[in-house]
This record gives sequence, C-alpha cells and structure tokens, in this order.
Amino acid sequence: MNSRAALIQFGKVIAHDIGSGRLGEMSRMVGEALALVPQASCDLVDLAVSEARKKRPNESLVAAYGFMVGQTLEMLRYGIERADPSAIGAVAAVREKLLALARSGQLGPGLLMLLSRQFATAKLDIGDELRGLVGAKIEAGSGLLPNPAAGPSAEGFLTDLSQALGGDAFAIHAELSESASAVPNEHRIAIAHAMSNAPVVPVREAALGWLFDASRDVRIGTAEALAAAAREGRLTRTTSRRLIVARSWMAEADRGAIDTAITACRRNGIEPLPNVAVQSRGTLISGFDGAGAQSIFVVLKSGRKHTLASLLLKQGIGVRDAWVRRDLSKADVEDFIGTIGEEIGVFDGSLNYLRIALAHFLSVNQGSGVLPPFGLLDFVETVGLEAADPEPLSVEQVTARLLETAGPREDLDVEEAIAASSEWPDGYEFMDSWFEDDASVGEVLAGKRLTKAKRISLVLERVLGARRRRWAELLAWSAMVLHDSGGDEEAMDFALVVRELLGDRPISDIPLMHAIAAATVEAWKARHG
Repeated sequence: MNSRAALIQFGKVIAHDIGSGRLGEMSRMVGEALALVPQASCDLVDLAVSEARKKRPNESLVAAYGFMVGQTLEMLRYGIERADPSAIGAVAAVREKLLALARSGQLGPGLLMLLSRQFATAKLDIGDELRGLVGAKIEAGSGLLPNPAAGPSAEGFLTDLSQALGGDAFAIHAELSESASAVPNEHRIAIAHAMSNAPVVPVREAALGWLFDASRDVRIGTAEALAAAAREGRLTRTTSRRLIVARSWMAEADRGAIDTAITACRRNGIEPLPNVAVQSRGTLISGFDGAGAQSIFVVLKSGRKHTLASLLLKQGIGVRDAWVRRDLSKADVEDFIGTIGEEIGVFDGSLNYLRIALAHFLSVNQGSGVLPPFGLLDFVETVGLEAADPEPLSVEQVTARLLETAGPREDLDVEEAIAASSEWPDGYEFMDSWFEDDASVGEVLAGKRLTKAKRISLVLERVLGARRRRWAELLAWSAMVLHDSGGDEEAMDFALVVRELLGDRPISDIPLMHAIAAATVEAWKARHG
C-alpha cells in the first residue's frame, strides 16, 4: 500500500469516528505518526481538495482530512518549539500549498476555512497572505463568518451561536477565534466590537477573549471596545472582575488600554462580581516531561455532578493551555483520571503547588511574549483562586526552598544523591521522555561514524553541557512536585543534584545526565533510522 492509499484508509477510519462522535485510538495517535512524514500534511490537503470537488463529496471524509492536518500541525509545532528545521519546513510547505490552491481558485470558501482553522487548532500562525485571502472572501459575503458590518444578520448569528453553546462565554470565543484567527486583524477587531454590542450577555462576556489575541492591534482594539461598552453600561460585573484578574497577565504596554476599560466600569457602577466558593475534591499533578511540559488537573464537586479543570504549563513559554469540563459523572472523572494515569503518570498534589507554579509560569508568559489562553480565566474562577499574579521563581530559589526544609546536608548525602540519580529514569514515568530532540543533536551526531560511547560523550559535552540550567530547572520543579505529594526524601535528593548541576561538577560525573545523553542518542537513531 502506498503512502497516499494509507492516508485514505486512515481518513476513512477517522471519518467513521467523527460520525460516531467518539475518537478512537487511531484518531488520537494520527498526528504523532504523520508528523514523522514531511509530505503527509500536503498530501492530506490534496486529498481534502479532491474529495471536496466531487459531485457528491463525503463531508465526513473531508472533515477527517482536515482533522488529520490539524493533528499533524500540532505535532510539528512541538518540533518548531525545539527549532527543528524539518518541522519548520513542513509547516511552511503546508502554508505555501494552501496559498497556491487559494490563489488558483481550487479551494472553496468552506474548505479554505476548514484548513485554515487547523493552524489555529495547532497554535500556529497562518501568515498574512492567507489571512488576507480569507478576509477578502468574508467581505465578499462568502458566509465563512458574519461580517460585523452586516448589522442584524451578524447579531442573529451571534445569538444563535450563544444558544447552541449553552451561553458559555469561553466556548463562544473558542468557536469564533479558531475561525477568525485566519482573518486580518481589522476584521477580528470588528468582531470584538460587534460582540461587545451584542444583544445577549454571554456574547458580550465572550468579547473579552480577544484581549488574549496574538496581535497587539487586536488586543488594544478590544480594550477600546470594552471601554466603550462599559461607558454605555453594557458590560457585566463578571466581565469587570475578569478585566481586573487578566490585567496583570498582559504586557505592560497593553495595560493602559485595559485600565481605561476598568475605570469606565467603576465610573458606571459596574463593580466586580465576587467569585463563588467551590469544593475541591483533589489535585493531580504530572511530572515535567522532556519538552518541559506539565499538566495539572483539579477535580471539583457540585451536587451530584463533577467538574474537571486542567492546566498545561510549558518551560520557556508559560501557561500553554487551560480548559474546564463541567457536568461530568463520577465515572467520567474516574475514567479520565485512569487514562491520564496510564499515559503520563500523576501525583496527588495540592492547590498550594498550583498557586506557586501558576504564578511562576505566568511570569514565563511575560518573558516569552506568548499570552496565556482566555480559558485560564475559566480555570482560575472554577478552581477558586482569588488572585493569580505573575511571580517568577528562579531555579536557585526553588532549590533553596526545598533544601531549607531539610536542614543542613552532609557531603555524603550529596554523593549518595548523585549516585542514586542513575536509577531515576527507571523509577519515574515522566522521565521516559527526558532527552534532547532538536537540530543541535543532528549537528553533533550526523555524518560521523562513532561508537555509542563516543556519541553519548559528545551529547554530554556539546549539547547538555550548554543546557545545564534547563535540566536543572526541570529537575528542581520535579522536586517541588515530589515534595508536594509527600516524597520529601526523593525531593531533597533531586534538589541536591540540581545544586550540583548549577555548580562546577563535570556533567559527565552526574549519572542522570549520562542517562539523558544516552536516551538522546537512542531517540536520534530512531528518528534517523
């Protein structure tokens, strides 16, 4: 079976899953598999175009190809975050493919929007040229999105959308932002203005979501729209509270416009609505994986129903994702927890760790320039965090906090911790992915006939040696997780090894780093055959 025939078979299985409303194992894993095949995304675009142009297209199959493109782009984004040239090139190829098809008229409006939305799903930028083409089609009345200048028809669309999504402001914004990410900035600003003037409250509350847009023009335009709505008394007390909470998450340069909206709320008597107290039933925290990602899950109970709130933190980026699922049964929650326990491994944690980690990673957002998601407001409110302000915590500060709780340590303790580190990769599930996997590894290893020992030595010296602080940070925050879950002895050993990583001890003398180098070599060999 050739590669395109295989993609068609994958597509048919996923189309069936989409039709049944439940994604199977193949649907969940397809992106990871296809990200290893550089041409796959472009082939999927061709298949979607070919199916859509049939007299009687299989709409589920078109949707399946679009889903596969999105999943593959998301996996490629992880490579882009590691500066992997092959991932950067693969995404650029998809962008160019869509641009060429759109210019030639081979992409109908619906398919153009479907494929464009996959970039938003993957948190990738579609590019100004494609954004301009989508905007032109909207202005021409393609029906892709409501044209805010259309007045009553746009209001009707927004009202219907609110009803369909149960009046959930976060779901409303998520639905619109995925589509609107592919349109020019001025169109998104116009949508924000239209939403802040909408006749239904949930849509007006959803307008605040555009403050989290990647474009500063959109953020400022949104703040101005909210200020105007506040002056006219259209903002709710909930929006007033959310403006105040979100203000500290924004760049300093954006806060003036937000302050204007907050002041307008106060002058018009729109006082912040206090948050409702919640009952937490437990907090589960994963260790940090090799890409620097950590997941936190909070289970809450309201009557007979349960709520699950989730946070994704990423080293070097900050708060990457946040979502809340409501009205779950106890069985739903137990099934989910069982699944994540098998897939990533979790520890019983506390809201205290959550507060510390969230404050730190919000400060990382400010350094990286990547805004946290709008859904973080939903998470913070649901979990009952009254304040969530950025507060950086250096790796030295994390280590000092941990070691202070243990008191003075002898040199013997340090050597025992160093020796014990050789066993950690086998003992902690989150360390399964502790290896480097970016272009620098290829630069060191490619084109050389070397023994395994020499390869490991080169990775230790030339790759890990330059990244001691990155690995010290991962190890320090992992120690915080262990300490929070009651593993004090292991946490202290982790902290002692962090201290050595930050010091002058040769990296080759730390067994954990030797294991990471060996795993890096194995991952490189697997990727390159």
